[in-house]
Amino acid sequence: MTKVIIVTLIILTMSIWGHSAPAIAKKADKNGSSDHPLVSRFDGFVIDAYKETQFDRYELPLGPSASGTSYAEMMTLEGKVTRIFYVYDGATAPSLFQLYTSYENAFKADGVEILYTCFKLDCGAGPTDLVKAAANRKILLNGFMGFGDHAYHAVKFSSDDKDVFVGVFLKDERGNVQYELHFVEVQTMNEGNIALGDIEKGIEQTGKQAFYGLYFDTGKATLKDTALDELTLLADYLAANKNKSFFIVGHTDNVGSYESNLGLSLQRATSVINALQEQYDLDVSNLEAIGVGPVSPVTANATREGKAQNRRVELVLR
Repeated sequence: MTKVIIVTLIILTMSIWGHSAPAIAKKADKNGSSDHPLVSRFDGFVIDAYKETQFDRYELPLGPSASGTSYAEMMTLEGKVTRIFYVYDGATAPSLFQLYTSYENAFKADGVEILYTCFKLDCGAGPTDLVKAAANRKILLNGFMGFGDHAYHAVKFSSDDKDVFVGVFLKDERGNVQYELHFVEVQTMNEGNIALGDIEKGIEQTGKQAFYGLYFDTGKATLKDTALDELTLLADYLAANKNKSFFIVGHTDNVGSYESNLGLSLQRATSVINALQEQYDLDVSNLEAIGVGPVSPVTANATREGKAQNRRVELVLR
């Protein structure tokens, strides 16, 4: 049975400073478009362009451009990507600083993790301009976003099983204020529930059993609350097999360096053993944590699904 993952998304209401009344947009939004439920638009703006891709690779900038077409620091993400381009259609356009600060304050008020933020020259200038480089790399819907003064936020919303990364690209070119919101929804793939009998069968027939429901925070070794079901199942099996010794083996996909993945896989295996001891009062002297990183994949890392299958924790009979 496949688990249904429900995520409550936060709607941010932007502060409208300096406006005695909300600006009323005259144009209609692009046909088929809509605001993303996670972040609201600023008053007076309409959707001029919209693109939604169910699964894609996305590069989230985390600093100014290194050459005009590349970034010294960025995150490569995979998931559902939604891009929304807003243009102003009200009476008095807000300033770039007003837009930038309103989003910043809203993110801070809701406890959203701010990964990177910059305003005007802090975003780079000329060939190092972050937003201009995004236009050059065709990350943006509107290539003309590369002109004028810019500001930017990169933030992360987190829930039990889904991380949503948001890029806020802001532009002011001689009073022509526009912006794009990009959303990348990275969701943990669930391989389905397993039962105690599956563990017994796996150990008997192959000497191992993979656990895909032991979820961790992205890039970390912290077990999520949603790992409880499989952690309890593993504890029940180990309590009934105290006379056997096992390896707890952490596996990763190939995203990132070999060294970092090797360390992360060991940390995750160790985290599982610690949780078994602390939460279930198990004697873990018959368990040993091993981290093998990306060197033992079960399939190719060429797709999101493949990567998800390779990220796992295995119980291996010694």
